[in-house]
Amino acid sequence: MARVLDNWPDIERRRSKLRPWLDGQIHELRHGEDFESKPGTLRSGLQAQAKRLGGRARTRHVVRNGHDFVVVQFLTDR
Repeated sequence: MARVLDNWPDIERRRSKLRPWLDGQIHELRHGEDFESKPGTLRSGLQAQAKRLGGRARTRHVVRNGHDFVVVQFLTDR
């Protein structure tokens, strides 16, 4: 049965799981270890998060020895 609330619920703000990789260093992320999504999906998410942080993400999808990697670096537009 539905509940009646006294107040409108606040939005729960979640910290992005992508943010630790947007620290300016060059990170190599391995599929199945660091991320589960498709590499293109991760790249899009990193670029969107970087834009929200006021910069941009330089990304590259690399396939090495049959494994997928995404390399990312956060850059500020200075």
